[in-house]
Amino acid sequence: MDTRIKQIAIGIIAVLLLNGCAYDLDLKGFLGTSEAVNHRFQSSMEWTVLNQEYEITVDSTAYTFLVGGDSHVGTIINIEKMLQIAVAQGALAVSVAGDVTTGREEGLIRTDSLFRKYPEVAKFIIPGNHDLYFNAWERYFELFGPSVYTLRVISEEEADLFVFLDTGSGTVGLEQFTWLESLLEEESESYRNIIIITHLNFFRNRMTGSTNPLNEEVMTLLDLFAEHSIQLVIQGHDHKRYITEFGETTYLTLDALKDGVKNASYLELRINEENISTVFHEF
Repeated sequence: MDTRIKQIAIGIIAVLLLNGCAYDLDLKGFLGTSEAVNHRFQSSMEWTVLNQEYEITVDSTAYTFLVGGDSHVGTIINIEKMLQIAVAQGALAVSVAGDVTTGREEGLIRTDSLFRKYPEVAKFIIPGNHDLYFNAWERYFELFGPSVYTLRVISEEEADLFVFLDTGSGTVGLEQFTWLESLLEEESESYRNIIIITHLNFFRNRMTGSTNPLNEEVMTLLDLFAEHSIQLVIQGHDHKRYITEFGETTYLTLDALKDGVKNASYLELRINEENISTVFHEF
């Protein structure tokens, strides 16, 4: 029996190491993480009350927004390149859709130092499962702020809404879902575009050992996004580009931004008065 248990454990570890978002898996950090999504949601809402919601006023209805995922800092070559490109192009902002770090203190500090190096770029990040390793949420929150929030981009003619969700624990949780449902019911008709950015990807096109969302929760979210005609949902986690549609909503899974990955890339959103276009740029 002991031999059989060991074989199963080794098999599980091997699958995790070889698939999906299991890159940089640290079993000590993974097994020692206990933060709950409802706790992070409550902290995020309290932060928003104290600091107000994010809002950017633009002169034109056309702008660009760069998004990467899964940088897993560590090293910072690709994520810094994305920031440099954003500065050179005059992008409105950049976002990292989770797994910005591996949850280790040195990665959190290095990322914070990198962000401070480019103060002219607005940055919007969310935690993935790796960012929560080693019970790192409190440190993440101290350095980077909330895990759930909105960004309103406002011009004289139009307004767009970006909604950043926390799926770092593999679920949005009841409290976050209730907030999201209320937000969309009350405000969705006020915006030209609504774009959701989250870490966990809702659609899979390959076998992977990375975290799967709950089927019932995914179907509820898909219905909610379809009901409110959400244009685009951007996701990370799986490290492999994939685009599909459900109703009128496009679901786009990012490549990894992580250094040393063959398919490393970032996404450029080009938003104008007519549509949203997406272009991947490989490193």
